[in-house]
Amino acid sequence: MSLEPIPIQVVFQGGGAKLCLLMAVCDKLKEYHDNGNIIINRVAGSSAGAIAATMLASGKSLDVYKTRLKDIGRDYLEKMATPAAKGLWNVFWGHPYFKNIDLAEFFEKLICVEGGPRFVNDLNAEALLYHTDLYALRAKSASPNEALPKALEKSCRFPFAFVGFNSGVDAEVDGGLALNLPVDELMRDESKKGSVIGISFFSAFGSRDKSRLLSYTQQLFSAAIQGGVDRSEAMLGENNLFRIDTEIGTFDFDHALNEGLEDQYELALRRFDDWFKDWLEKYGPVVEHKPDRFKMLIRPALSPATIPPSIIREIDQSMKTNPCTHAISVAAFDTAILDDHGNFQNRYRSGVIMEFRIVRPTNVMQFSFQVGRGTSFAGAGLGAMR
Repeated sequence: MSLEPIPIQVVFQGGGAKLCLLMAVCDKLKEYHDNGNIIINRVAGSSAGAIAATMLASGKSLDVYKTRLKDIGRDYLEKMATPAAKGLWNVFWGHPYFKNIDLAEFFEKLICVEGGPRFVNDLNAEALLYHTDLYALRAKSASPNEALPKALEKSCRFPFAFVGFNSGVDAEVDGGLALNLPVDELMRDESKKGSVIGISFFSAFGSRDKSRLLSYTQQLFSAAIQGGVDRSEAMLGENNLFRIDTEIGTFDFDHALNEGLEDQYELALRRFDDWFKDWLEKYGPVVEHKPDRFKMLIRPALSPATIPPSIIREIDQSMKTNPCTHAISVAAFDTAILDDHGNFQNRYRSGVIMEFRIVRPTNVMQFSFQVGRGTSFAGAGLGAMR
């Protein structure tokens, strides 16, 4: 029995130099997509997450991007070799710390050369590439007809590092400031676009060193960004979240170009493969099983024990973020009601047959329903298959 590809949406967390490990995830997802196991309907991300989303949706092999990063990365690392005194002087006068870096040029060379996509709507899947709008004070995604180098530049313009208040650019800066794991729009359309999986990083504790302006500012940014990531992770639920553990820092580009694209890349690829296989087994389509008998629904006895509010909140949060069941099929039908002479009585008898499987242990399962006026509970003919 052949199965249709599973429709999914993928959202990537930003992380600067950690892009190399997001690329490993893209590599494996593209393999599943090319093999017909999944279909990627939409991708989203901010900053490095936006770059990963673009790479995945481009349809190109990740080996192409690995090679390009190694080819052009060294030149840009040399341009980033800015003495601390000079960099701080740049920031003081409203210029970026890394004044010699042209992000749009970098993304032109990385994404658009050799027949690569040039605009957002050239990508093979819908892509939401987020930046932060300092006027609107919220995250926005690039328009479909926007040039990819420009869209990625805006998404990666981290304040002070790549843009300053006197840089001569507009108010569009790094998307991670407002929404570093942008899940909201994807989750609203799960019924149309497919289940959402999130790719993020394990969070680390901040440094104890807050004695300098630079280190203090870094911690302020990190705390604000991580708070937004925690919110998005809670919305996704643990079952739909793959976290990458790495010691590569946000601006550790030299490390990323070496170990990040070699040994750590392969490790992240294998770990994601194990996680994704498990995710597909639990949430993907299954072969329908027809039970040989019915069981009537039995109302469970209610316990007189009082449950503490904290436990109720925990159960409620778990139920919202981690579904207990996975639908296999839903069939609905209406039958017109006729009188003894075959005349239509302007009434219908409706029926619904649902098949589902339990994907995680649950103590209580409840379904809401209504029966027609004048119909008894017993006459509704409710039944469950086991």
